[in-house]
Order: sequence, then structure tokens, then C-alpha cells
Amino acid sequence: MKTERIKQSLRNILLPNQAAPQIGRVLKAYKGPGKNTYAVDVRIVTAGTLEDTDMEIAEVPINPIWIGKKGKGIYAIPPPDALVIVGFIGWNVAFPYIAGMYSDEYAAGEFADGQLMITDGEGVKFGVDVDALFFFETKQKSLKEILEKLIDEIAAIQTQGAPPQHVVSPASVQKLQLIKLDIAQLLK
Repeated sequence: MKTERIKQSLRNILLPNQAAPQIGRVLKAYKGPGKNTYAVDVRIVTAGTLEDTDMEIAEVPINPIWIGKKGKGIYAIPPPDALVIVGFIGWNVAFPYIAGMYSDEYAAGEFADGQLMITDGEGVKFGVDVDALFFFETKQKSLKEILEKLIDEIAAIQTQGAPPQHVVSPASVQKLQLIKLDIAQLLK
């Protein structure tokens, strides 16, 4: 531990107020819309051992995957105890930000080349693949399967009782089948 303190002291002498990226453990997440609300409090941990240090940084902004004007973007708040990479703009400790997740403890979910996927890790998946097909799946079924089944049921509707049984007209069945094709071109 003395060696680490000596290294830190030398770093502070040679590069005052500057720091290389660090690994941090999320203590608290800030949620909700608005300025400075997409942030976390972190405790810096020692690289390699991941032991907590005494250094805490409050309200560190999260670098989103993608962001635009008027709140557009993809947001994912790291949960408490998640390990994150804390970067510093210009290596200046006064300007920290969360650069991403530290992946040493995390395994990627199931995905294929050419997919952008969001998953809860428990079987729910939403995404777009290379063919611009959207997919939404739960543990049991995909949205495409559900919609196709619904169209098949509507196409097969028959009335009961008086007047005599009626069925969906062939023209309506044909339109429903075209809708089914549209769904197949949009959803995976």
C-alpha cells in the first residue's frame, strides 16, 4: 500500500490535478429529466483488486450511448455497486465523467452481428438488426408471433346464432394477409 501512495504522490507532483481514467463503484444514481440529473456518485476502486479507496466523486455525469437536442437519446443508469470507468476531460480531475461500464465483471447478453439490442438480461429483448427489422421478444413469444396469430384469428372469425353463420369476406382475408406481410417486413 505504501508503494501506491508513493506513486500517487509522484503523480501529483509531476502532473498536478491530472488523472488517468479510473475504475469507480456506483454509490448512488440520479434519475429524471433535466440538467445534471443523468449522473452518479462513485467511489474509486484500486485497479486489479477492485478494493474501495477513500476517494469519492459526487454527481459524475454519465456519457450516454447517444444523445441529441431536446432530450433525445439512449439512456441507461448504472445500478448501485456497478463498476464504471471514470474518465477526466483533458485528464483534469475537475472534469470527471462516466465513460462506460467496466466489463471485467460483466458478460454480454446474447446478440448477433449487426444488431442493436436492448435487453433486461432475463429474456426481454428489443432491437433492430442489420436488415432494419425490429424485434421485441419476451421469454415466451415475439411481438411478430403475437400479431401474426391475431391476424390469423381475425381472418378465421365466424359468427354464431341467427342470422346464419358468417365468415370474413375473402377480400378482407386478403387485406389481413397483406397486413401480415407488412408485419413480417417490419418485425423479426
